[in-house]
Amino acid sequence: MNNNLLKMESLSKHLIFSLMFTVCLIFTACDDHQDRYDDPDWLEGSNIEVLEENEEYSIFLDLLKRNEDYYNSVDILLYTLFVPTDEAFEDYFEANGITGLDDLSQDELEDLLTSHLLINGRSRFDLIYEWAFGEASVDEYGAVFFQKKTLAAEPDYKELPRYLKDEFPDSITIISRDKYVPLWSTDYLEVKFAEESDYRYLYPNSNWAGYENSALDNLAMNWGNARILPNPNIPVEEQTELGIKTSSGYIYPLDQVLDKTQTIELYLKNNQDRYGLFYDLLQRFAKYSQTTQDDQIVYRKSYTNGIENICDDRGPTNTGWNPQYYMIDMFTAFLPNDDILQAYLDENILPTYGVIDSVPDLTLSYLLRAHINNSLGLPSRMSSGYFDNLGNEMGLDTTDFNHEYCAMCSNGPVYDLKEVLEPYAFKTITRELFLDKNYSTFLYMLESNDLLSNLTVDGDEVTLFACTNDDLADANIRYSEADDEIQYKGANNLWKPMSSSDLEEFIQNHIVYKNLTSLSGEGFVEMSSGNYIYYNNGKVQASQNQFLDQECTSDQLISNGYATMYDIDKPLTSDCSIGKYLLNDPDNEDIDVVEISTDTTLTMFSDLLQSLSQLYTYDYYLTGDLVVSFNLLPDGQWTIFAPTNEAMRKAEAEGLIPSRRDSLVNWIYYHCVRNNVIFDDGNPAGTGTFSTNLEIENENSDVITYETLYIDNSQYNLQVTDKFGNVVKVEHSDANNLVQKGVVHKINTVFRPW
Repeated sequence: MNNNLLKMESLSKHLIFSLMFTVCLIFTACDDHQDRYDDPDWLEGSNIEVLEENEEYSIFLDLLKRNEDYYNSVDILLYTLFVPTDEAFEDYFEANGITGLDDLSQDELEDLLTSHLLINGRSRFDLIYEWAFGEASVDEYGAVFFQKKTLAAEPDYKELPRYLKDEFPDSITIISRDKYVPLWSTDYLEVKFAEESDYRYLYPNSNWAGYENSALDNLAMNWGNARILPNPNIPVEEQTELGIKTSSGYIYPLDQVLDKTQTIELYLKNNQDRYGLFYDLLQRFAKYSQTTQDDQIVYRKSYTNGIENICDDRGPTNTGWNPQYYMIDMFTAFLPNDDILQAYLDENILPTYGVIDSVPDLTLSYLLRAHINNSLGLPSRMSSGYFDNLGNEMGLDTTDFNHEYCAMCSNGPVYDLKEVLEPYAFKTITRELFLDKNYSTFLYMLESNDLLSNLTVDGDEVTLFACTNDDLADANIRYSEADDEIQYKGANNLWKPMSSSDLEEFIQNHIVYKNLTSLSGEGFVEMSSGNYIYYNNGKVQASQNQFLDQECTSDQLISNGYATMYDIDKPLTSDCSIGKYLLNDPDNEDIDVVEISTDTTLTMFSDLLQSLSQLYTYDYYLTGDLVVSFNLLPDGQWTIFAPTNEAMRKAEAEGLIPSRRDSLVNWIYYHCVRNNVIFDDGNPAGTGTFSTNLEIENENSDVITYETLYIDNSQYNLQVTDKFGNVVKVEHSDANNLVQKGVVHKINTVFRPW
């Protein structure tokens, strides 16, 4: 099977369009008595006539005639021909050990020809300055559209998938897409801020410029490896443009035949003596999509897990689906040889995993993604401002490569590395997660929430609290490789997928976007989730941990100056809602709280709350714990001052607790501070006048205002002054009870809103 049908389909469409155009010309032609204008002196004959008149193009003309359909098309339609001279063909034959075109099969003849053809006649300006259409916002991109779609295509090939043998027990046919050829120009180098040395590095056996004409040197162009030569019919010193303009298009003479290149994928496949280990790791992520061709089942190959599709000859498209966007860029592969890669695996990854088959796909995919980029890496641009697909600046130059093993493939360059490019994620606080098998579940939890990129940015402050797989399993959480999902064990002891919202809440309870280099002393820190944790000399607690009197022991694993990671022996869980904390009462039969604390000092306040209908929502959390939502308060962060039984008895005796429902709700609202979480930690931000949730009636204004409390936050001595000047002191032993998105302080005297 081959790609002739694909090529001919494109050619047929071109023929149909051109014939329709010709018919239109016939019907709109000038009358016979009108003289035809003479061709200008600078216009050559047709493409075929120019080839026939120049002896230096005889082999290309012979090649064209051996492909009859293309010859007929070129004879009557508009084409751009890149024509190697006879000398260039002779060098090509010698380099490939053949005597001439007679040694090539018809498929080989067609492939050789079609990679030198472009439909429609294109001047130098037309070749370089393409336009992208398809979206109203798309405008001219300048000289960046340097990839040109030819009529050639990569040949099909057979493959036996290595890691999908149950699905594909036998070899399958892999088909490819149209072949693109890069057109290098001085304009392209200028717009990419590149240098001529970049081209020479990628094509060490090719020429650039050197026309003995400064004007042409400034207009230099190369078709892949082949330099475009001046017009042989005009003295070089008189030429101001490259290319021979014919009556049916353009001819660009070449000093070499275009190299027969292959994709980076096939380059790896065909060079496994050097890159076999890298290729084997890559095959673990191979994907095969089925289609039909010539009534037979065939496949297109690609890769999963964010690995670039180096099987595609077109290269990457990062801007849109429009086919023209494939003209913008190429892939770049940075390849360590087997010895270098094996030494890296032995030293960094295999010590805990033992064998490569035990390494998580996430770790392997990050390693591969650091070596395969979706943009063209030019040597002069790599030392600064060139980033890998994971967002990290690469900082490479040619001294990092073994130049003799570098290669230019059809969809991008291959640079042979002297060492492995370790992903930045393996160097920062996430290193242990990737390289130590004991943290694989936590690693997948971060990846499931797209949080890994936030944790691996060079210079960003962050603290991470991570649990081992065993510690998470003890908390009824695991990663299922078979289902590729994070699961929890519910009340019925069955493993179920964790919802995206629960997973997000859980993992963000373990991230702080500041660098906590020490957990000595005590304090409170806001997590990425908006919940808070309490730390005390290495021990940490979130709201549920505190509610159950659990302490999480921490052990610092990594600290690099701006980021720190701690291992904790229990997850930080913030499942203790405001409602759950306030209604905690072991004697209340209406509330089935699976796990409760022993604190019963708020029973009178909780009874009062329960007398207000529809103030609570009951739902079960992952492990069977009852979540009690306090519906009096909207979403947000809160500081709640909850009267103890002592305070309630005094308030009842003084008649301070309203009997009407709406007044009672407002009285409760006056004990709730909006959008602030205040501890008795002496933080200056916790001193001042703060709004409660009690609205002030104001019929003449659309702006909502709230009654306030004045809070004096002295360390371990929090004092609150209500609107009547009554000062209520919060005992330190009654303060700082963590809840979801807030804190509850127990008070022995109620506030007076009126």
